[in-house]
Amino acid sequence: MVKRVLAAFAVILTLAFIQVTSVSAGTIGELGKPFPIDVKAVEIIGSNVYKNNVDGDSASVTTKNVTTVSVMAVEGKFEPGLRLVIREITAEETEPYGWFCSVMEGIGTDILPFDIYFEKDGQRIPLNIKVRITITLPDGYSSPIVCYVTTDGKVEILQSSAAYGKISFKTEHTSYYVIANNIKAPDDFPKTGDNADLVLYIVLMAFSAGILIYGLLKKGMTDLSST
Repeated sequence: MVKRVLAAFAVILTLAFIQVTSVSAGTIGELGKPFPIDVKAVEIIGSNVYKNNVDGDSASVTTKNVTTVSVMAVEGKFEPGLRLVIREITAEETEPYGWFCSVMEGIGTDILPFDIYFEKDGQRIPLNIKVRITITLPDGYSSPIVCYVTTDGKVEILQSSAAYGKISFKTEHTSYYVIANNIKAPDDFPKTGDNADLVLYIVLMAFSAGILIYGLLKKGMTDLSST
């Protein structure tokens, strides 16, 4: 009898341990369920939306694709209670990703679209200060650019700086931003002999200008002597 009681107790403990383990080992891909990443209260809502509390003058999140987006105040201060929200728009989201591909056509390739904004008490709020946004670059970005994309498809290439595998830019807007490899026109690329041709062209232009000036001066002196 005692052995049966002990065996039943052991079974109950085993089932309880399995249940606790399954709860604590939730996966990132659970749609619609917040998943805490670490003690900084980072959450993943669905599979591609990430949130983190603003701590002082900055906040950052790292996506499941190991892309880190950091935001720091450079002019002004964040109001209390804000959360940084990053939505990473991947090729898995066929319709929105396809839209970004169409508006970026002829501007950049290998696009990485993000919706970057802040929320307070669960509501999206406008940004009222200037911030610096820094995003880590995946491998293969030889000429990275950042584009600001409006909801009606207008694209603006922003001034940015890229170094040590990151790209940074300043903004006063929270909206859609796209990282891309810049498309350069063929004339933008230097070709072998281009510099020599340019020097020759300048020399010829200077020579022609010299002949013209000499002719005008000679004509002027001739006119003076005839008078």
